[in-house]
Amino acid sequence: MLADWAVDRNSTKHGYVIAELAGCPLEPYADLLHCLRSVDVKTLRDAQYYFSTNDTLNGGLGFGGQSPIIQTAGKVRYLTDEPRKLIESGNYHTEAHLMFGANEGEGIMALDMTLNLYIRPNDLENDTNFWKYDAVRVVMGALGIRDDTGALSDALTTKYLGYAVDSCQMGNFTVMIPGLVDIAGTLFLKAGGWQTVLLHTKYNPHAYWYSFDFLGKVSLIGADEILPRGVMHADEIMYLFTMPIPHNETEKELGKKMIEVWTTFATYGDPTPAGVPMREGIPHWPPYTHEKKEFMAINKYWSVKNDYTLYYTVTVDKAGPRIVSPETKQECASAYWESKKKRHNTKA
Repeated sequence: MLADWAVDRNSTKHGYVIAELAGCPLEPYADLLHCLRSVDVKTLRDAQYYFSTNDTLNGGLGFGGQSPIIQTAGKVRYLTDEPRKLIESGNYHTEAHLMFGANEGEGIMALDMTLNLYIRPNDLENDTNFWKYDAVRVVMGALGIRDDTGALSDALTTKYLGYAVDSCQMGNFTVMIPGLVDIAGTLFLKAGGWQTVLLHTKYNPHAYWYSFDFLGKVSLIGADEILPRGVMHADEIMYLFTMPIPHNETEKELGKKMIEVWTTFATYGDPTPAGVPMREGIPHWPPYTHEKKEFMAINKYWSVKNDYTLYYTVTVDKAGPRIVSPETKQECASAYWESKKKRHNTKA
């Protein structure tokens, strides 16, 4: 709920566009409302599809008109304010115990969507200047983050793509892929979920986080072959539910551990409560604390780790260090940031 893309903040605008595509009158309002409530289901679904297609071509995720909104009208209102404001003020069900998590390669799917729904249809895949100067901003925009000044995209470039800047390889999509995957994964799910667990502990100490890091034989969601194979969005579902997937013994054992932990949490509000025997290989899972920032890393072997923000750059870190001389690093960085500044001034 703390991810920027998860709430539709332009719901009225999106609703009118979808209504018009569905053939509904836009006024008077009573006629618009009646039409949307009575229009043929397929007609409404097709209108939503056309809206989403156009939105992705313009750099969005296509989720408008089908995402939660902040309700200002209606007899029954569920979400009445910004989620961050609600959770920071404690104006929500603080008695709930939380167990949240994300998969190591969450950003692969998000980047794949941007690649296939915006970059390729707009003929930008082989545009070096696009990758060099605009790709980070586009990924941010697709995930609902505005960056009018460019300061945030510059900060993300420094953190996640510093290796490409320092080696004069900004603009080389292949080289930039690890950093772009990490940016997309952080903004898509990792940062919002981790922040929710962190903020919840102000009111309730029972908040748990996991990182699912097991790379199985297959993934539930495919991605373009140009992108690295990793622990994709939704891969954990294969081990929690029965599916027609021929798991090996390691994968079967992983599934048994996960199901035991998930059901134990559902029963006790604690994934590994004291006095409850757990399957061998499941360590004690402590709740998040501000002092230690604990979370469970789920893999073939489970382990408790600290500070999930260090996972935000997991794809870049796994790719290994780039050996660049201090002189080259300084020259490349200076040249890149100077060229970007000139480009910005020219556009202004």
